[in-house]
Amino acid sequence: MGNASLGVVKHYIKAVIADVSAASADTGVVLPKGGRFLSAQVIVANGDASTVDIGDGTTSDRFLNELDSNALATVASADIDVLTADTPLYAGTGVTAGTGSATLLVEMLMDDDGVRND
Repeated sequence: MGNASLGVVKHYIKAVIADVSAASADTGVVLPKGGRFLSAQVIVANGDASTVDIGDGTTSDRFLNELDSNALATVASADIDVLTADTPLYAGTGVTAGTGSATLLVEMLMDDDGVRND
């Protein structure tokens, strides 16, 4: 068999924000080089209403600004540029500080060059 057509593949990564009232901190999740952060969905919400920012180590709200940590909804990212390096995912309190934690499902888009086994 030969190579396949070029395409894209969606990836989903679970990320936990342990304390929605804390300053931006590393979640322990690393977004892969070449990926595009498309959206995040809060799938588990614990605690009082708050907003959180989702970003990287440089810009705390690079991907999402003021995500409602209690809303079980998908929010599209403002920055869908291709990541040029593996990027740690940071999350922290937004304007409205609450209590508790939140679990996110991060949607990434990865390019597939169609080459087998690479």
